[in-house]
Amino acid sequence: MVCWVIKKYLKQILSITKYVVADAYFSKKNFVEKILQCSLHLISKLRNNANLTYLSVPPKTGQRGRPAKYGGKVDVRNFDPEQFSQVENDKGIIAYSGIVYSKALGRNILLVVEQFLKKGKTTYRLLFSTDAMQAPIDVIDIYHTRFQIDFGFRDAKQFTGLENSQARRGNKLNFHFNTALTTVNIAKVMQLSNPETRDNSFSMATYKIQLHNTLLLSRFFRLFAINPNSIKNRQHVNEILYFGTMAA
Repeated sequence: MVCWVIKKYLKQILSITKYVVADAYFSKKNFVEKILQCSLHLISKLRNNANLTYLSVPPKTGQRGRPAKYGGKVDVRNFDPEQFSQVENDKGIIAYSGIVYSKALGRNILLVVEQFLKKGKTTYRLLFSTDAMQAPIDVIDIYHTRFQIDFGFRDAKQFTGLENSQARRGNKLNFHFNTALTTVNIAKVMQLSNPETRDNSFSMATYKIQLHNTLLLSRFFRLFAINPNSIKNRQHVNEILYFGTMAA
């Protein structure tokens, strides 16, 4: 199903990017091959116990039998410093990257291993790209960006009624879904376009409360003939307008 959708919109996808980002469920050989056939590359995640080997071939031992085709197995807890290099993005995330062979995928991949300290223990996240020439930093940034989609659906479900439609026709459902998701995007644009809030963490609840307060204040102004733009009232207006919102 996913491959069918990608092929259907392949022209539009290639006009934007040549990379497809997916979670660990799609890190399978069949899916990777179909993505590569579409002139795309896959960025995804591997299991921590994935069977990975170095590309460097060890010297011949002179013993009988077929010589080794690849090097030793990759141990993410003890990298070969000659095969992996350290990288760091602008958010301070430190990772190690190198080109290795994946037995499950049957090809060479660019492996990027992130290290995290969680509850006093070091945990690892194995990211990869089928584009061995890609910058490791881009693999980290692109994979992390993929999860921003989940936040958009979460905010739309909680604050803009994504799941509250009672329509049954396809065109009406599409309109409802687009309206709910577009509302979230508009709120994000409002934050990014304001220099005072641009660097703050995004909170859909804050903008919903702020718009609700604005609606109530507008009604008070009309009923009591109050001038909201006067210097005398400006401080009180801002205090009520941002009441209940998340602190910067």
